[in-house]
Amino acid sequence: MSQHPSQSGGGPLGWLSRLTGRKQRPAPLQHPGQNFLGFKPGAKANRSQDMGSESQNQQEQTLDTEQPLRVTAVVQGTVQGVGFRYWTWKQAEKLGLNGSAVNESDGSVRVVAEGPRWAVRDLLRSIQGSDAPGAVFTVDAHYEDARGDLNTFTTG
Repeated sequence: MSQHPSQSGGGPLGWLSRLTGRKQRPAPLQHPGQNFLGFKPGAKANRSQDMGSESQNQQEQTLDTEQPLRVTAVVQGTVQGVGFRYWTWKQAEKLGLNGSAVNESDGSVRVVAEGPRWAVRDLLRSIQGSDAPGAVFTVDAHYEDARGDLNTFTTG
């Protein structure tokens, strides 16, 4: 009787499952501090609030995806010498973002991008996706208000 790869410890983390004897699950991306959507981690609506206050709380948590945002992301992995900066530039250009992708001396690539919140989010998802050239191990992203001082996307 043959087992499905996920039942026999297969899949991307199968080697770790076989090594430790425990089933491994990939962890979802998490952002430190205030998360990307603007909600504070662990914050939940107080169930004892009346409907008026709960409705007001939901309105306060609604986020304008068109709001300009700036991200500085340090991308680590095999990202130099594989066309990663050029590919990032093309992705940013499609999304209408301004900024830069620059090689760092430690082998990482620093990506600075500014534009609508939804476009910044989509760029970060692309960078971490399977279509990105090379092998991205980690992306350390820091967000701030847009400055408006970038007028094109460059590589360096």
